[in-house]
Amino acid sequence: MSGPKCDIFELERQRREAEMERLRRELEEKRRQEEARQQKELREAESRDFNEQEEAAFEELLQKMYRKRERQIVAEAIEETMAEMGYDLIAAQEPAEDAADDVSAQVYSFSNGTGIQVMECGGQVSMEVVGLGTNNRLPDETERLYLEEQMADFCGTYEELEARLEQRGIVRTQMIFHRKPDRKYARILNISVLEQKKQTETLQSVLRQQKKMNKGESTDYGRNVSLLRKMQ
Repeated sequence: MSGPKCDIFELERQRREAEMERLRRELEEKRRQEEARQQKELREAESRDFNEQEEAAFEELLQKMYRKRERQIVAEAIEETMAEMGYDLIAAQEPAEDAADDVSAQVYSFSNGTGIQVMECGGQVSMEVVGLGTNNRLPDETERLYLEEQMADFCGTYEELEARLEQRGIVRTQMIFHRKPDRKYARILNISVLEQKKQTETLQSVLRQQKKMNKGESTDYGRNVSLLRKMQ
């Protein structure tokens, strides 16, 4: 078949092919635009995530620096106040840089063979009387009784310490507490694992010397009399 009718069919076919090609190109262009939009959003999201991570890391660093400085201020105030009251720092332990619990500890001299352990964690400060030894252990009954007596003596010391620290503005921002005297809390602290600031006698050696004196055994008389007077 030929003639005008065939020409019309051919033109219609060509028109449809052209229309299909136009639609194909439009769809391809829309696809490219959508991919470009998605890639842009992905880059922006990654950039936001990165910035948020940087901001979070910076905030965490600031918090660590703040806590460290806060701990230093409290520790310095306690150390100065304890020194004013006649208690020397004999051992200390600062938290490691990567420590999760962020705990610091200081031990101050108290009575013979005992110390005051000050622990700080997250702005909370606790104080307790401990026996000084060369290993961590539970005390025997004699040591328990002696430590309970020292805990009771520390109550008056604590009230004065608290008042002096309040004058320095510490207790307004820090929760400082200590346990009531009770032999069940008595324990012996191994100070040899802490950084030694000053050599001191252990509770075991002090009680051993007192026991010898009570039995009348030969010891350094002058030294032991002085020691016993301090313990009474």
